Amino acid sequence: FGIKLVHIALLLVLALSFVARIWPLEHVHWWDETVHLQHGEIIAGLRENNYSELSSRPPMLGVFFAIGFLALKSAYTASFIVALLGTLGAACIYLIGKEMYSEKEGLIAALLMGLSPFVAQNSHYLLPDVPALALLSAGFYFFLLHSKGTSRTHGILAGAFFGLAFLAKFPAILPVAAILIFSGLGSIFAGKQTQSL
Repeated sequence: FGIKLVHIALLLVLALSFVARIWPLEHVHWWDETVHLQHGEIIAGLRENNYSELSSRPPMLGVFFAIGFLALKSAYTASFIVALLGTLGAACIYLIGKEMYSEKEGLIAALLMGLSPFVAQNSHYLLPDVPALALLSAGFYFFLLHSKGTSRTHGILAGAFFGLAFLAKFPAILPVAAILIFSGLGSIFAGKQTQSL
């Protein structure tokens, strides 16, 4: 793959990923989806807080929706936001694959993530699953850069994205904990091997 061909292919994969996530636009939503839409309206100050579940649900999806609602108040805006975050997740998977292997493998990973029927289908719901996955992917990418010792800023960004993922969906803490545990164990065993040499 030439550099330009890879970038063109990546843009095509991301465009197809976005279309697969947004089309067809959903206009009927389940209870949980409408609760997240209402949270977005409440956070944006566009409706009175006569009922909310903000005390029991993670707030990040509502914050994302609120930001979108300030530009255009529509349920389709929320669909656009979820599709965009899902597409950014595929871009992060490309970056992870590129960093760990090469641009070719990164492109294949982005293609698998971007056009995965399961992820694309779940992107049609206004639920925190796909945004949390995208935020976890971004966090893992920056954690990977940080583990290579490139910059402290990458560690801060990894923590920020992992925190946002947790605020999007509380169980997102589980993969973060696994990453940190395995990373710590890897560091401990690497230290013991270095000392024995």
